[in-house]
Order: sequence, then C-alpha cells, then structure tokens
Amino acid sequence: RSWREGRKEDDPNDDAAMTRRIRSILNKLTLERFETLVEKLKDCGISTQEHLVILMHEIMEKATTQHHFIDMYTELCVMLHEWCSKNQVGDSSKGSFKRILLNECQNSFERYLKQPEHLKSLTGDDLAEAEVKYKTSMIGNIRFVGALLAKRMVASQVIISVTEELLIEPVMPETLESLAAFLTTVGGIFDQPGWQHREQLSAVFKRLDALSRDANIPVRIRFLLTDLLELRAAGWEDQRLVTQRTRPMTIEEVHREADQSRGSAPSNSQGAGGWTTAGGSRRSPASGGQAWGNDRSTPARGSLQQRGAAGSNSGNNRGLFQASRPSAQPSGGERGSLRPTPTSSGRAAPAPSREARESKDVAKRDPADTRNELRAIVRELSISHELSEANQRIRELRVPVDMQAAGVAHMVVQIAEEAREESRQVCFGFVAGLFGDSIFAKAELPRVIEKLVRDLQELAVDLPALPNVLRKECVPALEGLVQDGLLARSQLEVLVQRLS
Repeated sequence: RSWREGRKEDDPNDDAAMTRRIRSILNKLTLERFETLVEKLKDCGISTQEHLVILMHEIMEKATTQHHFIDMYTELCVMLHEWCSKNQVGDSSKGSFKRILLNECQNSFERYLKQPEHLKSLTGDDLAEAEVKYKTSMIGNIRFVGALLAKRMVASQVIISVTEELLIEPVMPETLESLAAFLTTVGGIFDQPGWQHREQLSAVFKRLDALSRDANIPVRIRFLLTDLLELRAAGWEDQRLVTQRTRPMTIEEVHREADQSRGSAPSNSQGAGGWTTAGGSRRSPASGGQAWGNDRSTPARGSLQQRGAAGSNSGNNRGLFQASRPSAQPSGGERGSLRPTPTSSGRAAPAPSREARESKDVAKRDPADTRNELRAIVRELSISHELSEANQRIRELRVPVDMQAAGVAHMVVQIAEEAREESRQVCFGFVAGLFGDSIFAKAELPRVIEKLVRDLQELAVDLPALPNVLRKECVPALEGLVQDGLLARSQLEVLVQRLS
C-alpha cells in the first residue's frame, strides 16, 4: 500500500490528522487572508475537546515565536471563543474554550520560566542559537499572555500571579526582561485607580524601582526597568518613537508607505495656523480586562518650530513631548506675586533673584522628568534639525551637573537607534556642542566616555549595530572636542579601541 493510499484511509477525526490540518492553516495565516483562513479553520472538523487543546497549543507555539503577529493571534482567540460558545464546540463539562486557553497559557509560562536543561550540554554557536530561540519564545509567551489579558480572555488576577512568580528570589535577568515586556503590555490597561489589584501592582513597581538602581543587575536590564518606570510615570504614553510598537501591515500598506517615502514627506500635515506638524506613529488602541485558577494610541506631536512660533507667551504652553515644569515667573493674582515681604525690622526683604528661583525649581524637579525632557529634545531634533531651538531648550532645562554624564550617555544610545543617518549626524553634533558651548560642564565629558566604555557590551546585546554607528558617526563628532582641548586624545582612543 502506497503512502498516499494510507493517508486517504486516515480517520479525519484522528488527533494526528487534525494537528496536520490545523498547522497547515496556521502556517498560511496572514493579515490579508485572515478572515478566509479563520473560516477554513472553523470548517476543518474541530469538534472535540481534544481538538480544541491541539488548536490552542498550535496557536501558542505560533504566537511565542512570531512577536509581530501577537495581536493577530489574540484576535483569532477572541473569534474562536465566540465560535465555540455559539456552536457548543467541545465538551463544556470539561471546561470552556477560555479554560483550555488558560491552561495552555499556564503550561507555556511554566515551560519557559527556566532555561531548558539541554542548554547545559551545548557550546559555541549551538549554545548561542539555542539561547536566542529560548529567549524569543519566553518573551513572546509573556507578551501573548499580556495581549490576551488586554482582550479579557484571561482573568486579570493572573497579572499578580505572573509578577510574583517572575520576582521570586534570586531574580534573574531573563525573568526581569520578561516582566518588563509583560507590564509594558498590560500596564496601560490595568494600572488604574479602580482596579481591585492596583495596590499589589504598585508594590511590584516599587520593587522594580529598587532593582533599577541595583548595581548587581546588568546595565541593559536596568535600562529596560528604567524605561518601564518612566513609561508609567508618563501615564503609559510611550514618548519614544523608537520603542513605539506598530501593528503589522498588509502588503498593500507596505507598498503605499514605500510610495509615500519616495514622495514629499507625506507623514507631515498642515496643523492649525499653517504650521507643519509631524504625524504620530501607527498604533492600535488596546482594550481593557481575576489567578490561573479561573496600543494606546499616540497623539500627533507638534514640531519644535510649531511651539517656538506660538508667540511671546509660548513658554506657558508646554508641548505634548515635554514634561511639565514649574514656571520661573508666577502670573500674579492668587498664584502669588514677587512683592517684597516685610522683615522683622520693618524693611522689605529683597525679592529672590531669577537665578535663585530657577535653582529651586531644578532642585525640586523629578530626575525622571529631566530624562524624559532630554529624550523629547533629541527626538524632536531628529525630525526638525533645529539646533538653535534644541540648545535653547537644554539651557532652560538646567540639567543638574550630577545628571549630565548619564543623560548624555542615554542620548547617545537613543541617537544611535535613529534610522536616518542624516538625523544621527545632526544629533551627535548637537551632543558634542553641549560641551563645546559650555551648556554642560566640561568636567563631565570624561565621565560620559567612561560610561559608554563600561556599558557598551551590555547595550550591544539589544543594539548590535551600536558599536559601528558610534565608531563611524559619534567619534568624528567628538574629535572636534579633542581639537578644542576639551577632551584628551587618550580618552577618546579608549572609546575607539572599545568600539573596535
């Protein structure tokens, strides 16, 4: 009997045959063919509880390795749940579709919680490849669970169960990275005053705040935790273009975007008053969601020129990119005035100087606000290339000296993530000019080099192109500081050698 004849005699309800059919359909699933293939999946003979278990296992395997399509697989689960409920697919006495989904999520989570034992026997390229595969599946699994929570396909108490499990001592870099990805997905939906587990979630963020300053945690993981905490402080509005997630695009949309990129900057549109505004990135809003046992949209942001030309009173209208900051001059009335206050001798005490008031404001400012402002300045400079406006904002920000080295190092990494070479060159020149124009303390420049040299290996894990970009584009910008006597040649050579 031939192989083909044997296949014809297969029982269509056989689990192996059902697995092949389900896998064949899922392998073809794309945005363009989503509706058609979902209907084909419903008609492929799924009828028993065992079939549903096979289906959920295959979907989980796909979602954990295809991160960009997690939203698509989440929507597939929503549609299948509705279909199973309406047509009474499976055995309700053994649990609903959501119960099967929950069990698969738990099994997958526990499977990826610890590194596989077989990694210990691998070496060299085989080990590196296996570690990347494991990490990809681990992060994909946790993101998929987060997306299911956002659609209320899984009870919200799972959030606390997951966070507690990932923070069990001793905490590992891999679990902290998973936790950061998980909270980034669910934070904007559930981190709200009305949520019943808000207090427990706040305790988790307090723990992460301490870990973000723990020198025993790898630098790259501390950066991830810092980004997460700043995202929460910003009301879960992602202000970094480079980290904003975009939805998958159809082929038609890819071609349309390519055509636009060859045209005259279609992402720019005319705003109020005729000023050019840069369009926001494509984001899809996420919808909201009780233990294992049971895209935010980003508004369009104004350009530097738009805010700079708003008039003489534009200082009181902070843009969407900017963190709020106390005004240096009260507007009078109930807000208070600068009238002298009588002293015990009867004489009027002199009003505090502008410098004294601004210094007081700087002392009160949250360091996270300063970091957010620096990022916003670099981000807008990469769009507008308006150096004078960026320099003015940096001067007004009055970054404390003890934050300047870390702030510049973060800006350098942010600039390296920018996709356009022209924008990177402008921004690297801007950073070098902060010291050349004495906006930042020249004594902090060696500390910037030291920090980049120390953290480069950790950062390059997530940004493999970082050393090459810094060597070709950042180092030439710093060369001017050497020629001006602001940076020792030997210090720059240390960075060059580290990059090589």
